[in-house]
Amino acid sequence: MFAEINYFESRSFSEVFDLLKIPNIKSCIIAGGTDVLIGIRNNSSRFKEINTIIDLKNIQGISEITETETEVKIGSYATFSSIYNNQITNKYFPLLIKAVSQVGNLQVRNRATIGGNIVNCAPCADSVPPLLVYNANVVIRNSESIYKIPLSKFLVSPYKTILKNDEILESIILPIPKQNYKGSFIKLGKRKGVAISRLTLAILIKQQDNILTDISIASGAITPIATRFYEIENKYINNSINDSLIISIVTEIAKEILNITGIRWSYPYKLPVFQQLLFNEIKKLTI
Repeated sequence: MFAEINYFESRSFSEVFDLLKIPNIKSCIIAGGTDVLIGIRNNSSRFKEINTIIDLKNIQGISEITETETEVKIGSYATFSSIYNNQITNKYFPLLIKAVSQVGNLQVRNRATIGGNIVNCAPCADSVPPLLVYNANVVIRNSESIYKIPLSKFLVSPYKTILKNDEILESIILPIPKQNYKGSFIKLGKRKGVAISRLTLAILIKQQDNILTDISIASGAITPIATRFYEIENKYINNSINDSLIISIVTEIAKEILNITGIRWSYPYKLPVFQQLLFNEIKKLTI
Protein backbone atom coordinates (compact mmCIF):
# COMPACT_ATOMS: atom_id res chain seq x y z
CA MET A 1 0.00 0.00 0.00
CA PHE A 2 1.17 3.52 -0.82
CA ALA A 3 1.14 6.11 1.93
CA GLU A 4 -0.91 9.24 1.31
CA ILE A 5 1.37 11.44 -0.78
CA ASN A 6 0.75 14.71 -2.59
CA TYR A 7 1.58 14.70 -6.28
CA PHE A 8 2.41 17.74 -8.44
CA GLU A 9 3.17 18.00 -12.15
CA SER A 10 5.24 21.16 -12.46
CA ARG A 11 5.18 23.16 -15.69
CA SER A 12 8.36 25.14 -15.00
CA PHE A 13 11.47 25.15 -12.86
CA SER A 14 10.15 28.17 -10.95
CA GLU A 15 7.09 26.14 -9.93
CA VAL A 16 9.36 23.38 -8.65
CA PHE A 17 11.44 25.77 -6.56
CA ASP A 18 8.29 27.43 -5.15
CA LEU A 19 7.04 24.02 -4.03
CA LEU A 20 10.39 23.20 -2.43
CA LYS A 21 10.14 26.34 -0.29
CA ILE A 22 6.81 25.37 1.30
CA PRO A 23 7.28 24.58 5.01
CA ASN A 24 7.00 20.95 6.15
CA ILE A 25 7.28 19.56 2.65
CA LYS A 26 9.40 16.42 2.48
CA SER A 27 9.60 16.19 -1.27
CA CYS A 28 11.05 13.85 -3.83
CA ILE A 29 11.56 15.00 -7.41
CA ILE A 30 10.93 12.26 -9.95
CA ALA A 31 11.47 11.81 -13.64
CA GLY A 32 10.43 8.28 -14.61
CA GLY A 33 9.92 7.24 -11.01
CA THR A 34 10.96 3.63 -11.62
CA ASP A 35 13.22 3.61 -8.55
CA VAL A 36 11.32 6.02 -6.29
CA LEU A 37 7.82 4.57 -6.65
CA ILE A 38 9.05 1.03 -6.08
CA GLY A 39 11.01 2.24 -3.06
CA ILE A 40 7.92 3.91 -1.60
CA ARG A 41 5.80 0.83 -2.26
CA ASN A 42 8.41 -1.37 -0.57
CA ASN A 43 8.57 0.99 2.43
CA SER A 44 12.24 1.75 1.84
CA SER A 45 13.87 3.77 4.60
CA ARG A 46 15.15 6.17 1.93
CA PHE A 47 11.61 7.38 1.22
CA LYS A 48 9.76 6.96 4.53
CA GLU A 49 9.48 10.70 5.21
CA ILE A 50 8.35 11.64 1.70
CA ASN A 51 4.97 13.37 1.64
CA THR A 52 5.19 15.11 -1.73
CA ILE A 53 6.22 13.95 -5.19
CA ILE A 54 7.13 16.57 -7.80
CA ASP A 55 7.09 15.33 -11.39
CA LEU A 56 9.18 17.21 -13.97
CA LYS A 57 7.63 15.73 -17.09
CA ASN A 58 5.74 18.88 -18.19
CA ILE A 59 8.78 21.17 -18.12
CA GLN A 60 9.59 22.18 -21.67
CA GLY A 61 12.84 20.83 -23.14
CA ILE A 62 13.81 18.63 -20.21
CA SER A 63 13.72 15.46 -22.29
CA GLU A 64 15.36 16.84 -25.44
CA ILE A 65 18.66 15.68 -26.93
CA THR A 66 20.52 18.39 -28.83
CA GLU A 67 23.90 18.81 -30.54
CA THR A 68 26.37 21.66 -31.03
CA GLU A 69 29.73 21.59 -32.79
CA THR A 70 31.52 20.43 -29.63
CA GLU A 71 29.02 18.69 -27.34
CA VAL A 72 25.74 16.85 -26.93
CA LYS A 73 23.16 17.81 -24.32
CA ILE A 74 20.83 15.13 -22.96
CA GLY A 75 17.91 16.38 -20.90
CA SER A 76 17.62 14.63 -17.56
CA TYR A 77 14.08 13.46 -18.43
CA ALA A 78 15.24 11.65 -21.58
CA THR A 79 14.20 8.03 -21.29
CA PHE A 80 16.52 5.15 -22.07
CA SER A 81 14.35 4.27 -25.07
CA SER A 82 14.59 7.80 -26.45
CA ILE A 83 18.38 7.75 -26.03
CA TYR A 84 18.57 4.34 -27.71
CA ASN A 85 16.50 5.52 -30.68
CA ASN A 86 18.11 8.95 -31.07
CA GLN A 87 20.32 9.61 -34.11
CA ILE A 88 22.67 11.94 -32.22
CA THR A 89 23.48 9.56 -29.37
CA ASN A 90 23.85 6.66 -31.81
CA LYS A 91 26.30 8.69 -33.87
CA TYR A 92 28.69 9.57 -31.05
CA PHE A 93 28.17 7.33 -27.99
CA PRO A 94 27.95 3.61 -28.84
CA LEU A 95 28.91 2.52 -25.31
CA LEU A 96 26.00 4.49 -23.85
CA ILE A 97 23.67 3.00 -26.46
CA LYS A 98 24.75 -0.52 -25.52
CA ALA A 99 24.33 0.23 -21.82
CA VAL A 100 20.82 1.71 -22.07
CA SER A 101 19.71 -1.16 -24.32
CA GLN A 102 20.35 -3.57 -21.43
CA VAL A 103 18.47 -1.69 -18.70
CA GLY A 104 15.50 -3.71 -17.44
CA ASN A 105 12.98 -4.51 -20.15
CA LEU A 106 11.30 -2.41 -22.83
CA GLN A 107 8.59 -1.17 -20.47
CA VAL A 108 11.21 -0.01 -17.98
CA ARG A 109 13.31 1.64 -20.68
CA ASN A 110 10.25 3.48 -21.96
CA ARG A 111 9.76 5.03 -18.52
CA ALA A 112 13.15 5.17 -16.77
CA THR A 113 15.28 8.27 -17.38
CA ILE A 114 18.98 8.95 -17.51
CA GLY A 115 18.64 11.71 -14.89
CA GLY A 116 16.92 9.35 -12.49
CA ASN A 117 19.57 6.70 -13.03
CA ILE A 118 22.29 9.21 -12.15
CA VAL A 119 20.58 10.85 -9.15
CA ASN A 120 19.56 7.49 -7.66
CA CYS A 121 23.29 6.67 -7.69
CA ALA A 122 22.91 2.92 -7.27
CA PRO A 123 26.17 0.97 -7.53
CA CYS A 124 24.63 -0.94 -10.45
CA ALA A 125 23.47 2.11 -12.46
CA ASP A 126 24.16 0.91 -16.01
CA SER A 127 24.38 4.29 -17.74
CA VAL A 128 27.00 5.78 -15.42
CA PRO A 129 30.23 3.92 -16.40
CA PRO A 130 29.83 4.86 -20.10
CA LEU A 131 29.06 8.45 -19.14
CA LEU A 132 32.22 8.53 -17.03
CA VAL A 133 34.50 7.35 -19.84
CA TYR A 134 32.84 9.91 -22.14
CA ASN A 135 33.81 12.64 -19.62
CA ALA A 136 30.24 13.67 -18.90
CA ASN A 137 29.35 16.81 -17.00
CA VAL A 138 26.04 17.43 -15.26
CA VAL A 139 24.13 20.69 -15.21
CA ILE A 140 22.51 21.54 -11.87
CA ARG A 141 19.86 24.21 -11.41
CA ASN A 142 18.60 25.92 -8.26
CA SER A 143 16.44 28.99 -7.76
CA GLU A 144 19.45 31.31 -7.98
CA SER A 145 21.83 29.83 -10.52
CA ILE A 146 22.82 27.10 -12.96
CA TYR A 147 26.21 25.41 -12.73
CA LYS A 148 28.08 22.51 -14.31
CA ILE A 149 30.38 19.94 -12.71
CA PRO A 150 32.00 16.67 -13.82
CA LEU A 151 29.80 13.63 -13.26
CA SER A 152 32.66 11.99 -11.35
CA LYS A 153 32.41 14.76 -8.71
CA PHE A 154 28.62 14.61 -8.59
CA LEU A 155 28.59 11.02 -7.28
CA VAL A 156 29.37 10.68 -3.57
CA SER A 157 28.41 7.24 -2.21
CA PRO A 158 25.71 4.62 -2.79
CA TYR A 159 22.40 6.47 -3.30
CA LYS A 160 23.98 9.81 -2.46
CA THR A 161 25.10 12.68 -4.70
CA ILE A 162 26.07 16.29 -4.05
CA LEU A 163 22.58 17.38 -5.16
CA LYS A 164 20.96 19.53 -2.47
CA ASN A 165 17.30 19.46 -1.51
CA ASP A 166 16.63 22.67 -3.43
CA GLU A 167 18.44 21.61 -6.62
CA ILE A 168 17.55 19.77 -9.82
CA LEU A 169 19.70 17.82 -12.23
CA GLU A 170 18.75 19.57 -15.45
CA SER A 171 20.87 17.86 -18.11
CA ILE A 172 23.96 15.86 -18.97
CA ILE A 173 26.64 17.36 -21.23
CA LEU A 174 28.88 15.06 -23.26
CA PRO A 175 31.82 16.40 -25.27
CA ILE A 176 31.77 14.93 -28.76
CA PRO A 177 34.51 12.27 -28.82
CA LYS A 178 37.41 12.68 -31.19
CA GLN A 179 37.86 10.11 -33.93
CA ASN A 180 39.89 6.91 -33.83
CA TYR A 181 38.68 5.74 -30.42
CA LYS A 182 37.62 2.15 -29.86
CA GLY A 183 35.40 1.17 -26.97
CA SER A 184 33.59 -1.59 -25.15
CA PHE A 185 30.78 -1.92 -22.60
CA ILE A 186 30.12 -5.16 -20.72
CA LYS A 187 27.38 -6.00 -18.27
CA LEU A 188 27.20 -9.18 -16.21
CA GLY A 189 24.13 -10.22 -14.25
CA LYS A 190 22.66 -13.37 -12.79
CA ARG A 191 20.77 -13.88 -16.05
CA LYS A 192 20.77 -12.36 -19.53
CA GLY A 193 17.45 -10.54 -19.38
CA VAL A 194 15.94 -8.03 -16.90
CA ALA A 195 18.91 -8.43 -14.59
CA ILE A 196 20.43 -6.09 -12.04
CA SER A 197 24.11 -5.66 -12.85
CA ARG A 198 26.62 -7.61 -10.81
CA LEU A 199 29.48 -6.04 -12.75
CA THR A 200 29.78 -3.44 -15.49
CA LEU A 201 32.82 -2.23 -17.39
CA ALA A 202 33.28 0.61 -19.87
CA ILE A 203 36.50 1.22 -21.80
CA LEU A 204 37.63 3.76 -24.39
CA ILE A 205 41.02 3.41 -26.03
CA LYS A 206 43.04 5.30 -28.62
CA GLN A 207 46.31 4.07 -30.06
CA GLN A 208 48.78 5.17 -32.70
CA ASP A 209 50.81 2.38 -34.23
CA ASN A 210 51.56 0.32 -31.12
CA ILE A 211 51.50 3.18 -28.60
CA LEU A 212 48.65 3.67 -26.15
CA THR A 213 47.82 7.36 -26.59
CA ASP A 214 44.67 7.47 -24.45
CA ILE A 215 42.62 5.16 -22.26
CA SER A 216 39.53 5.59 -20.07
CA ILE A 217 38.22 2.85 -17.78
CA ALA A 218 35.14 2.91 -15.52
CA SER A 219 33.57 0.15 -13.46
CA GLY A 220 30.17 -0.30 -11.92
CA ALA A 221 28.68 -2.64 -9.29
CA ILE A 222 32.11 -3.89 -8.20
CA THR A 223 32.75 -0.58 -6.40
CA PRO A 224 30.31 1.28 -4.09
CA ILE A 225 29.57 3.75 -6.89
CA ALA A 226 30.60 3.76 -10.54
CA THR A 227 34.29 4.66 -10.58
CA ARG A 228 36.73 6.05 -13.14
CA PHE A 229 40.44 5.23 -12.65
CA TYR A 230 42.07 8.49 -13.72
CA GLU A 231 45.48 8.13 -12.07
CA ILE A 232 46.07 4.64 -13.37
CA GLU A 233 44.97 5.65 -16.86
CA ASN A 234 47.40 8.56 -16.94
CA LYS A 235 50.28 6.40 -15.71
CA TYR A 236 50.18 4.13 -18.75
CA ILE A 237 49.56 6.60 -21.56
CA ASN A 238 52.32 6.79 -24.21
CA ASN A 239 53.58 3.28 -23.48
CA SER A 240 53.99 0.43 -25.97
CA ILE A 241 51.04 -1.95 -25.95
CA ASN A 242 51.82 -5.54 -25.01
CA ASP A 243 50.56 -8.19 -22.60
CA SER A 244 52.85 -6.95 -19.85
CA LEU A 245 51.38 -3.45 -20.06
CA ILE A 246 47.80 -4.75 -20.01
CA ILE A 247 48.54 -7.00 -17.02
CA SER A 248 50.00 -4.02 -15.15
CA ILE A 249 46.90 -1.92 -15.82
CA VAL A 250 44.57 -4.74 -14.75
CA THR A 251 46.59 -5.47 -11.60
CA GLU A 252 46.68 -1.84 -10.48
CA ILE A 253 42.96 -1.35 -11.02
CA ALA A 254 42.19 -4.52 -9.04
CA LYS A 255 44.35 -3.20 -6.19
CA GLU A 256 42.57 0.15 -6.34
CA ILE A 257 39.18 -1.57 -6.16
CA LEU A 258 40.33 -3.37 -3.01
CA ASN A 259 41.60 -0.09 -1.56
CA ILE A 260 38.22 1.52 -2.19
CA THR A 261 36.00 -1.26 -0.92
CA GLY A 262 38.04 -3.58 1.26
CA ILE A 263 37.51 -7.34 1.13
CA ARG A 264 33.90 -8.25 0.32
CA TRP A 265 32.24 -11.67 0.34
CA SER A 266 31.72 -11.58 -3.44
CA TYR A 267 35.31 -10.79 -4.42
CA PRO A 268 36.62 -14.38 -4.75
CA TYR A 269 34.26 -14.49 -7.74
CA LYS A 270 33.87 -10.93 -8.93
CA LEU A 271 37.43 -9.65 -8.84
CA PRO A 272 39.01 -12.42 -10.97
CA VAL A 273 36.12 -12.14 -13.43
CA PHE A 274 36.60 -8.37 -13.62
CA GLN A 275 40.35 -8.74 -14.15
CA GLN A 276 39.92 -11.28 -16.94
CA LEU A 277 37.26 -9.22 -18.66
CA LEU A 278 39.37 -6.08 -18.47
CA PHE A 279 42.42 -7.89 -19.85
CA ASN A 280 40.43 -9.47 -22.68
CA GLU A 281 38.72 -6.24 -23.69
CA ILE A 282 41.87 -4.10 -23.69
CA LYS A 283 43.66 -6.74 -25.74
CA LYS A 284 40.78 -7.03 -28.20
CA LEU A 285 40.56 -3.25 -28.62
CA THR A 286 44.31 -2.86 -29.23
CA ILE A 287 44.84 -5.70 -31.72
